[in-house]
Amino acid sequence: MHDRWIIAISLCVSALGIAGLLFALIVMEPESYSLDEARALPDSAPIRVNGTVVAVRAIGNLTIITLTQPSTIDVSVDGELDVSHGDCIIVDGKKERYNGRVQVDTTRVELC
Repeated sequence: MHDRWIIAISLCVSALGIAGLLFALIVMEPESYSLDEARALPDSAPIRVNGTVVAVRAIGNLTIITLTQPSTIDVSVDGELDVSHGDCIIVDGKKERYNGRVQVDTTRVELC
């Protein structure tokens, strides 16, 4: 009898652990926005966007990447980044405004 309870409790704890882990992954993963949705967010909001690279500009120790989705948004990356025109990238960061334009101050960039 006790063995059945132990097995039942173990299964419940395991199921709750998996559900909790899935919930944590869903909560921790930033939502992916379209570029138009990203523009509507408040400044400094955490965002995730993806798009196709249409321009890469190096300004000192900063790389500015312009993405299109079909609208465009600038992404600032501290340091150099090996991407080129036509690459698809996913960007995590914060929405910022610079000279009236919306841009993403990145914390992570990866290829799609």
